Amino acid sequence: MQRQSDKKLLTLISLMPVVLIGIFTFVLNAIIIHENRAKVETLIDSLHSESVEKEKNRIKHQVETIYQQISYQRNLTEATLKRSIKLRVDDAFKTLSFIYQKNKDKPKNE
Repeated sequence: MQRQSDKKLLTLISLMPVVLIGIFTFVLNAIIIHENRAKVETLIDSLHSESVEKEKNRIKHQVETIYQQISYQRNLTEATLKRSIKLRVDDAFKTLSFIYQKNKDKPKNE
């Protein structure tokens, strides 16, 4: 009986390191995989935040550029309208002056 017990003990002693190494390797791999997943998630979040921030800046720049174009067009339109109004007022004044000069000798009743 002792021989059988010795065989079991020898088998246990020979298999125990393999089992322990296997368990240790499994646990170590699980820890490493978990840490790598956490790092990957952090990197993904960082990249997402960075790309969103870049897109916000790009859109902000586009809005500022469009605002400047609109302001420029508004100022240009105002200047053009002012010139046009001034010319029309001058023409109207010249026309009224001409009519007045032609008719200043006539009585008011006519």
